[in-house]
Amino acid sequence: MLRKNITTLLIVLLIFHGLKGADKQVDQNFIKEIWNDRAQEWSNYIGGYGKNDPNRAFQSDPVLWHMLKNVENITVLDVGCGEGYLSRILSSKGAKVITIDSSNKLIDIAKQKAKIESLDIDYRIEDCAHIKSIASESIDKIICNYVLMDLPDLEGAIHEFNRVLKPSGEAVVIFSHPCFPMETIQKNPDLAIVYGWKQPYFKEHVMKLPQWDGFSDGFTIFHRPLSTYWKIFKKAGFEIIEFDEPYVSEEIRKQIDPKFVEKFTSMPHSVAFLLCKI
Repeated sequence: MLRKNITTLLIVLLIFHGLKGADKQVDQNFIKEIWNDRAQEWSNYIGGYGKNDPNRAFQSDPVLWHMLKNVENITVLDVGCGEGYLSRILSSKGAKVITIDSSNKLIDIAKQKAKIESLDIDYRIEDCAHIKSIASESIDKIICNYVLMDLPDLEGAIHEFNRVLKPSGEAVVIFSHPCFPMETIQKNPDLAIVYGWKQPYFKEHVMKLPQWDGFSDGFTIFHRPLSTYWKIFKKAGFEIIEFDEPYVSEEIRKQIDPKFVEKFTSMPHSVAFLLCKI
């Protein structure tokens, strides 16, 4: 109970103090503890290779692999790897895989799963905005899947992505769609979908998400307008090669529960960028 009260207090303080200056490192430690507390819950939620999350399995993962293309015999950095299902797929596709995550407990789970499958993956505990163990211009490609909205220091992380990538290296980044907050969705009697914001859309702010089934508490994310992401990518030295809003394909619609078809064809869940280092 005491820990939950402290967590609530920290969230309130974050909301009032914002994301500026020296607070960013404090914020990252706070986010790290959230993920450490829910590491096993997250592993249970994701399941085998992300299949428990239909949005990932049927929408965003196909877009990620389309943008990433061939990874055989190249070095790929999985930023914010979580329990590691993408890193295991990358390794099975022939990539040399390095992964980072600030949560030591998620890294431990990822290592255990890779060991079961006898995969050689380099797991590291690192802050995405301060990737100290990776040399400049040593990475061929980066994937960053549903991580950017969790980062207090977005600009620092994107600059680090650019630093570690080789010239003309590419990054595939996917994150929750900032224009359409899932937690505020309402359906009117005429089936119109209505979204709302507790804070102005153009104001960067901290959001506490509702508690999902299977979790002990809701997650905390950092809302930024879509244009902010776009500007930070450009400022860090990236060219935007491709942009998408993952959307379930006609082929997959025939294979999944009709309730997911209705949900996925009416509500945008994420955005996907293919970035190239200039």
